[in-house]
Amino acid sequence: MHLTYLISVPQVIYWNVGFYIIKNILKSTVQNAWQEEVERARQGQRDAESKLSSLEAEVRKMRVEMAAMKRDAEHYSRQGKKFY
Repeated sequence: MHLTYLISVPQVIYWNVGFYIIKNILKSTVQNAWQEEVERARQGQRDAESKLSSLEAEVRKMRVEMAAMKRDAEHYSRQGKKFY
């Protein structure tokens, strides 16, 4: 017996519509997952840039403090020589 006798036209249309819906759901799910992954990557990039910026600011602050300490040390060193 041929397959066309076992399946009616409305059933084939129903299955095709069902497969079309499933395909679109899967496509939408994959697109959503991809968009979420892209957003996570972008957020990670923003977090890394923010962390780098704060570390650079901390380094600048430490350089200023070290320069001030060096000036103080030189100042006290010169004052100490006056007492000898």
